Amino acid sequence: MANEDIIIQVLLITLGMIGLGELLNRILGLDRNSARELREKSQAVQERMKAAQASRDMEEMYRVQQESMQLYKELMKKQMIPSCLRCFVFFGIQEMKAENQGRGMPPLIVPHYHDQYHP
Repeated sequence: MANEDIIIQVLLITLGMIGLGELLNRILGLDRNSARELREKSQAVQERMKAAQASRDMEEMYRVQQESMQLYKELMKKQMIPSCLRCFVFFGIQEMKAENQGRGMPPLIVPHYHDQYHP
């Protein structure tokens, strides 16, 4: 009976995390239109960089490089924020499970099964 309970818990946590991930991506992350727009901007920046390299214009290369850095920074924010929030929620769920089992999470996040390997 305990194995079935564990399987159901894992299934529910997995389904919950998938739903939460989709919700966070819709709210904070990239949607199809903004992803397409960022891809087009990235291609335009790459073409401008190739043109600047071909003409050996160092000032233009520097400006394009700065623009590229801003573009990638924006892209990383839209991808990393939902991912980090999902991780924090997952760690919270694991903490609640550990508390229900009568043992807290160690100061460093270490799997709870580590104690079965020590004599």
